[in-house]
Amino acid sequence: MEQEVKVIETVDVEPAKTTESITQDQVDQAIAKRVSREREAFAKKLGLEQYSDESVEQFLSSTKEKDAKLTEYETKTKQYQSDILDRDFQLTAIKQGVTNDNIDRAVKLAKIEMETNQELEMGKAFELVLDMFPMFQGKETTKVKVGDEVSKTVNEKTEIDRVLDKYKDSKYFNR
Repeated sequence: MEQEVKVIETVDVEPAKTTESITQDQVDQAIAKRVSREREAFAKKLGLEQYSDESVEQFLSSTKEKDAKLTEYETKTKQYQSDILDRDFQLTAIKQGVTNDNIDRAVKLAKIEMETNQELEMGKAFELVLDMFPMFQGKETTKVKVGDEVSKTVNEKTEIDRVLDKYKDSKYFNR
């Protein structure tokens, strides 16, 4: 068995010496150019022609104004939606035959019904209210006259008391 022997030659290589060194001024200039390019790219992303402190301030100012207008429009939209919902309640009350002097009361009670039962539709809420208060439709109710026998004890609650107890914790109820 013969063994092969490989001879590896080593060559000394001296590192190349550079006579040029970079000064701090050159580093500062390179950084300034890079910053300038980044600012211009940023300005283009913002839709500005070129970067300047003044143009960025104008952009920020106009953005704040637009945000303020947007907030104002959102507030107005919420108010309009609330007004429309109130009108829908009033219209539904009228369609259900509620008399003009009882519309506000019926609407408040229907809102409370819907607040209590989230799945309840507006028409059904009015039906429930009008079942409890038929007088809202101008229907005659039985009136108790002085001298009539009353079979309720002092501690028994009337129908109106039970309804008022049901709604007393609602945000629409003010007594």
